[in-house]
Amino acid sequence: MTSMETTVFPNDLVMVDKLSYRLHEPRRGDVIIFWPPGITTGDPYIKRVIGLPGETVEAKNGRVYVDGKVVDEPYIHGYVMPDFPATPVPQGQLFVMGDNRAVSLDSRSFGTVPMTSIIGRAMFAYWPLNHVVVLRAQTSLVQ
Repeated sequence: MTSMETTVFPNDLVMVDKLSYRLHEPRRGDVIIFWPPGITTGDPYIKRVIGLPGETVEAKNGRVYVDGKVVDEPYIHGYVMPDFPATPVPQGQLFVMGDNRAVSLDSRSFGTVPMTSIIGRAMFAYWPLNHVVVLRAQTSLVQ
């Protein structure tokens, strides 16, 4: 889970909502638990939803863009995003990234994530008690 620091830390226990995506699609900024493409054993991954179906995600000049609009990411601290080319998000898929981008294995490396591989939405970290945090969508587009 180092890929999600400083939001969630290794060994944090996280409450997962497995029902809400039966009622609505994932939203930008949701923190999801999922099986990465091609992997169904070991531990599932936890990442933040950046791009939704039909959108195009890219990074340039140190910022992430969705459909040409800057993604406001208040959970990123002091990291300058390396550029990556425009990546279309197919229908039924999501583009996900870890909050600790320097060490995150995410859609920049394994591609988009099928919605069918989502286990659920991470709601909050509840253990250890000195690091209880609500994991709400904090991502928006500006411009």
